[in-house]
Amino acid sequence: MTAMTTKRYKWTDEEKEAVLDLILPRLSTGEPLAVICREEGMPGLSTVYDWRDQNEDIAGRIARARLEGEEALAAETLSIADDASTDFRHGPKGTLVETDSVQRAKLRIHTRFQLLARWNPDKWGEKARTHAPAPPAAPQVLVVGIEPKGMRREALEGEAVAIRVLEKPD
Repeated sequence: MTAMTTKRYKWTDEEKEAVLDLILPRLSTGEPLAVICREEGMPGLSTVYDWRDQNEDIAGRIARARLEGEEALAAETLSIADDASTDFRHGPKGTLVETDSVQRAKLRIHTRFQLLARWNPDKWGEKARTHAPAPPAAPQVLVVGIEPKGMRREALEGEAVAIRVLEKPD
């Protein structure tokens, strides 16, 4: 067997700029970079990451486009949720809910939120619980009072004659 070697293409600065002019608008709509880089004529994903790592300006432009893309995906989830055009079907028995359409919309929204949470967990991920666990519930207190003969109930307010603590059942 002979070892195959591939020669890496060296992109000129002008070619990089031309390709970035194609990539960045698509990133800003929420399209994943991996999807863009799979297309014919586009650089590989690792090439774009190399450009990002070697050039602060490119890194900033990619980061900005990605933030815009996150916001675009979040806005898209609202559009999907608000669009009820395919949720109902009118038939001879009246209006019926198209459950397949509703479930598909839920899946589309869920998938977008999963992507957002993976791309930017600090902003879109589920927040880690930072509060201490709630203390155990206090036992229930039952105040049992006995009115001495001749005293009115109002006179005993605020004074417990006997206190019995009941443990809360599990």
